[in-house]
Parts: sequence; structure tokens; C-alpha cells
Amino acid sequence: MSDRYTVFFEGRIMPGKNTDMVKERLKSALKTDDQGLARLFTGDPVAVRKATDKATAETYKKVFAAAGAFCEIHK
Repeated sequence: MSDRYTVFFEGRIMPGKNTDMVKERLKSALKTDDQGLARLFTGDPVAVRKATDKATAETYKKVFAAAGAFCEIHK
């Protein structure tokens, strides 16, 4: 059985990035609405993707980084 990973986001953005711009980029990249975006930025860890393969988890990490935000991958 292959390893499964969960991608978590806690609302942390990269230093020097504009919060509104990061939110708009994530909204577009994740194809979510304002409610979905609000759930991401509560300050609590949110599982963005559960039980996924390593490659998909790394893709999510790259998407968040491109938007100017940090996410974490947990096994």
C-alpha cells in the first residue's frame, strides 16, 4: 500500500505578500468561492486535501507557494 498524505493550510502567507492578492490567487487556483476561501483563513489548520499521493500533495504545495502562502504536508 502506498503512503497517503494530507495537505494542511493555516492561513499563513509569505512575508512581503499582499493578503488580498494571495486570497484571490488561492480562490482562483483552488476554484473555490468566498465561503470556501473564508474557511481557509480561520487561523486553524484546514485539511485542503486528504489521503492523497505524494506527487499531488507536492503539487498543492507548489500552488500555495505560487499564490504566496505556506501549506504543510503530513503523512
